[in-house]
Amino acid sequence: MENFSEVLSVFEEGIARDFPQRSPFFNGETLGFCRYHASNSGNYRAFSEAVCVTFDQEKHSAFFKWVHALQDCHLIKETLPPHEKVVAWIREKFLSPKA
Repeated sequence: MENFSEVLSVFEEGIARDFPQRSPFFNGETLGFCRYHASNSGNYRAFSEAVCVTFDQEKHSAFFKWVHALQDCHLIKETLPPHEKVVAWIREKFLSPKA
């Protein structure tokens, strides 16, 4: 979680420094390749549920605001797998004993 928090801090600082007026990743009109793949960050809720961790949304409010905006996009809503399936996949992938 500490490393993840550091990565989010770098992300937020870079966006604030390089794009002070608005985020280049979500303009409300179109969903580009980068935004589509970054939308998988929205699975943080599934990850949190699967491995019982809590993300500090206040500490990284800019990042989570961006993720929530992405999740409201109709294309993302249509293409992301159901929450329950993501939780099950994470548990199987990361918590199941390896054979």
